[in-house]
Amino acid sequence: MDVWQCALEDVGPAGVDKGQGGKYVILPPGYKDTVPNGFIPMPSDTYEGYALLRSIPKRGSEADVSKAVAYGKRIKLYPLSQSARPPATIFVDVVDVVYDSTIPYDRRFFESLDRVVQAEPWLERDKAMIDQLRSIGIEKGKPFKPDRSMQERLNEAAREAHAWLVARYETSLSPYYEEGHWARPGSRELFEGQATLFAKPDVYPVDIRGVTFSYAYFTPKHVGAGSSYLLTIADKDGRLLDGAATYRLTVPANAPR
Repeated sequence: MDVWQCALEDVGPAGVDKGQGGKYVILPPGYKDTVPNGFIPMPSDTYEGYALLRSIPKRGSEADVSKAVAYGKRIKLYPLSQSARPPATIFVDVVDVVYDSTIPYDRRFFESLDRVVQAEPWLERDKAMIDQLRSIGIEKGKPFKPDRSMQERLNEAAREAHAWLVARYETSLSPYYEEGHWARPGSRELFEGQATLFAKPDVYPVDIRGVTFSYAYFTPKHVGAGSSYLLTIADKDGRLLDGAATYRLTVPANAPR
């Protein structure tokens, strides 16, 4: 994924390597050099990015979990310049580490946004935001130092955005099948846009993109070819799920896999 959460490529059976494994090389904006043989090139519009890789155990036994962990640790990550003699990849187990991974709905969001603006090139599709961000003090090449009054307004704006996202979340889910409450997170326009770096010039679903990534982490490159997610926030009678209640999920026979 690039820094704007657009998919560069899937890995595994749905990816270019078709489940056989491979060497993916992420190329920065404007990269012109020749990619060495044996590498799968992935051009990126941004310098930063991230990846989500999953090793799924067959069962919950200690042996199966250990096998899945060992498989995951076969992943190697290193600079292309060190590909001849790759250094050992360092894996950090965060099982005992307490950290906050929630979105900061206050001025810290704008501080984070400023860091991205300073580090990344402007994309053609996002240039319409340059003047709007400048109006609140975020401008490439200049420090972001809002005064006390602006900090309060940014805090208020973030809280208002949070309330808007929560309200839109409940109304943004379209039933996956008739008379059902299960839905695919995000819209088809969003999934297609994220997978093609928004190639269609007349489609840019900003609102649903914001709603989806307020609770999701990624979208696939090849829609329907690998992992597919469904979610629900209501029971069979349409009542919103209650965290204090207990529910039973019934899966019919011969469910698609």
